[in-house]
Amino acid sequence: MNQKHMVCALPVTPTGEVLLQQRDHAPGIAYPGAWTIFGGAVEADETPDEAIRRELIEELELEMPLRYWHTYVCPVRSIPGELDVLVHVYVGDLTRPIESLTLHEGQGMALVDEAKAKTMTLGFGKTPVLHRLFDEYLRGKNMTVRTIAGLDALRSMFAVSRAQGRAAFLPYYPIGYPDYEASLEAIRAMASAGVDGFEIGMPFSDPLADGPVIQAATQRALENGVTVRKCLEAVRTLRDQGVAQPMLMMGYLNPILAYGADRFIEDAKAAGADGVIIPDLPPEEAAELSAACDRHSMGLIFFLAPTSRPERIPLVAERTRGFIYVVSLTGVTGERNHLSAELETFIARVRAHSADVPLVMGFGISTPEHARRVSGLVDGFIVGSALVRAGAQGVEAVASLAHDLRAVLDLADDGKKAR
Repeated sequence: MNQKHMVCALPVTPTGEVLLQQRDHAPGIAYPGAWTIFGGAVEADETPDEAIRRELIEELELEMPLRYWHTYVCPVRSIPGELDVLVHVYVGDLTRPIESLTLHEGQGMALVDEAKAKTMTLGFGKTPVLHRLFDEYLRGKNMTVRTIAGLDALRSMFAVSRAQGRAAFLPYYPIGYPDYEASLEAIRAMASAGVDGFEIGMPFSDPLADGPVIQAATQRALENGVTVRKCLEAVRTLRDQGVAQPMLMMGYLNPILAYGADRFIEDAKAAGADGVIIPDLPPEEAAELSAACDRHSMGLIFFLAPTSRPERIPLVAERTRGFIYVVSLTGVTGERNHLSAELETFIARVRAHSADVPLVMGFGISTPEHARRVSGLVDGFIVGSALVRAGAQGVEAVASLAHDLRAVLDLADDGKKAR
């Protein structure tokens, strides 16, 4: 059964009015009729971004700057067993007078201000979309609208950290540990601490690259009923709650194949994810996922380890999308007291054959001292086990460690805050 996608656009004028469509049999600017929002279905060969631009040209002969806002899940109650419809909502800057627009099919349109909008029941699922538009988007309350996503969001992340003379900090945290709501609270707390991006952990029963701390956490998440779909819902919720940092879905291949590789990438983008990290997927076997990520401008991250053969480095550099995940050690994830003395040699070897592809280091990084050491060596780093261990003590412990790991990046070599 294929996932159904719809798109719609809310054109907003500089004075904060929203253009709506009236479906009726008689044309005109102002007449009684059923109010609706401009949009339509996403065709099989389209992305949502392409579909909404096509719909606006077909319906209004209008091209305008658009920003993705939110994806709503709409149950299809009329057909038992049918998949929910995902409705992707965009907001556009309408600078043309509506009298200059051509509306096809003999329908009407009108500009609606806040007072009028709040008398309407237009919505998706149980959410009154116009209420949210005025309360959150136009007033900027409780929401950060992302103007870039996918690979562009990853590029921007590295550009910002590079301009600040430090590495980007991307914490890993699994959805569902110690329970679903606590995991979302931990991620929100780390976002508030100023981390640069996230690895969003999707639990799997056989996490071959993970050490005992993450294995135990993801097993508990599975016992809590967390699935791939639930992880995507978590990302959608976090975006809805204002988390704007790039998010990469980190999980293993089997659950993604069971979900449907192409549909997973499509749904991950719709939820607000920017890419995927799959430890057991080598680039030689990634054609299907690579093609899907390219279609949706999503990151797809491949790995290099100290044991990687020299000829493998340019292969990974060519096929990775976003950055190369460089593993700091041989073995599984987990906290270490010391990082390898050979890190500098390993990174120099990778950089010699990977052009300008950003390098992000993971496995074994757990302390602020580790963070400072790798910050001058790679473009980003990932901390997982230490944060997951802190999660057993509560959200405050996670936030405190994330704050310390982020704050140390702003210190100069003498340990004082850099100016």
